[in-house]
Amino acid sequence: MSLAIILIFIILMFLGVPIAVSLGTASVLVMLTMSAQPLSMAAQSMFTAMNSFIMVAVPLFILCGSLMDEGGIADRIYDLAEALVGWIYGGLGHVSVVVNMLFAGMSGSSVAAIASIGKMSINALNKKGYPKDYATAINLAGSMLASVIPPSILMINAAATDNVSIGQALLGGFIPGSSSASFSWFTITFIVKGMESGTGFLSPAGN
Repeated sequence: MSLAIILIFIILMFLGVPIAVSLGTASVLVMLTMSAQPLSMAAQSMFTAMNSFIMVAVPLFILCGSLMDEGGIADRIYDLAEALVGWIYGGLGHVSVVVNMLFAGMSGSSVAAIASIGKMSINALNKKGYPKDYATAINLAGSMLASVIPPSILMINAAATDNVSIGQALLGGFIPGSSSASFSWFTITFIVKGMESGTGFLSPAGN
C-alpha cells in the first residue's frame, strides 16, 4: 500500500500536479482501491491528529518568520552575523551559516529561513564574486539547521507523535545542530581555499 502511494505521488508530480494535491489524491485512491477503511474514518483520524494544542506552535513559528522578514529584522540579523564572523577566512559563507542558525532559533522552519534570508545572502555572495551554485548550496544547507536547532517544528511534531517530552526533544537538537554548523564552516573554508588556489571543486564567478 505504501509503495502504491509513493508511485502514484511520483506520477502526479511528474504530470505537474501540486504537491498537496498529489499527496491527497494518492492517499484517497489507495484507500478506495486497497483499503477497507471508509473515507470518513480517514477524515476523523486526520482531525484527531491535528486537534492538538502542541501543533499551534507550527503556524505561529512560520508567522514569526514572516513578520521578521517583512519588518526588516532579517536584514539586522544578517548585519549582526557579518559583524560576528565576517572577518573569518571565507567570511560571507560563514555569515550565511550563522544567519541561518539565528533564524532557525527564532522561526523553527527551514522554509521560513530560506524564504526570508536566502535571496539576500545569495546576492551578497554573488556580489563578492562567488559562484551562484556555491552560494545557493550554502544557504540551502544552512537552512536545514532549522530542522534540528530548537525550536524546530519537526522536533515538535516528532515529540508530539511519539508522546515524548518536547523540551527534551528540543534540547537534544543543540549538539547535532552545532556539529552540523561546525562541519559547514570547515567545508566552506576548504572550498574557498580551493577556489583561491584554483584546485577546488568550484571556480570564482566569472573565471
